[in-house]
Amino acid sequence: MRFSRLLFSFVLATSALTGTALAQDDYPSRPITWVVPFGAGGGLDAVARLLAPKVASKLGQSIVVENRPGAGGTIGVASVATAKADGYTIVHGTNGTQGVAPALYSKLAYDPNRDFIGVTRLSSVGFLLMVPSTSPILSLQQFIADLKAHPNTRTFGTSGNGSIPHIAGEAFAAATGTTVRHIPYKAVPAVLNDVLGGRLDFMIDSTTNSYALVMGGRMRALAVLTSSAQAFPPEVPTLATAGIRNFDVSGWDAIFVPAATPRTAVDKLNRAITEALKDPEITKAFQERGLTPVPTSIDQTADFLKLDLPRWAEATRRAGAKAD
Repeated sequence: MRFSRLLFSFVLATSALTGTALAQDDYPSRPITWVVPFGAGGGLDAVARLLAPKVASKLGQSIVVENRPGAGGTIGVASVATAKADGYTIVHGTNGTQGVAPALYSKLAYDPNRDFIGVTRLSSVGFLLMVPSTSPILSLQQFIADLKAHPNTRTFGTSGNGSIPHIAGEAFAAATGTTVRHIPYKAVPAVLNDVLGGRLDFMIDSTTNSYALVMGGRMRALAVLTSSAQAFPPEVPTLATAGIRNFDVSGWDAIFVPAATPRTAVDKLNRAITEALKDPEITKAFQERGLTPVPTSIDQTADFLKLDLPRWAEATRRAGAKAD
């Protein structure tokens, strides 16, 4: 009788383990939710909607892109930190949500290191310093001279305190020995309207968002703030041309899943997304938006995050940015 009970228990345990293994081997067996923690129509949303169909075809399962904006992307990221760790909910994070946010918010609902696994990086993007095309400022050197002649007078707007453009603007002022006034907004379109309307003097934004503005003649790009990414358009000078060395503001995005997600699911996601990033159609679409595809292994992603997240946290502290 005792032997029968032991055998029955063993069979139950084996069945449970086998069921778990089969569940992981069958992944994905239902649609995946791809959370974009920013509003529809933005640069990150565009990347997600470009990539999702390619990734879905490789996984053999549909992917639903869902926008969960708010609080600089932290609301959407926090919602995935507490989601079921089964690989069916992934989040599109950035150096802002994963690196800046911990230094920006005194009470953040997630810990980027503890609560997530980085599946793969997606892209890197440069940032441009721009003035409206109607501005009398024609060059980077002239711009710096103007800032020095009008200390703490010239204004720039961003999508909020602690945003990458905010950190970039404060870092630029420190590097050039100038002072500027930061005006936080809720969204980039409002910033653009006020720059074009003459109510702000300049703005900093990613090449993804800036491409159409510069090429359409509405904005004048004075400098690319990124040392490692190709300037877009190519004729835009880097800060090194003005004698400013070791200055690098670049953005990146990556896919994250809750920390307890089974490695089998993480591996499958990594393989599907990195293969999609190497698709010539995706490469072309990214390049047209000023993006560089950066597919990485899970280990490469972890190594990158280990070095880069503290860098952004420190930059945020130096800028004195706080959201609460």
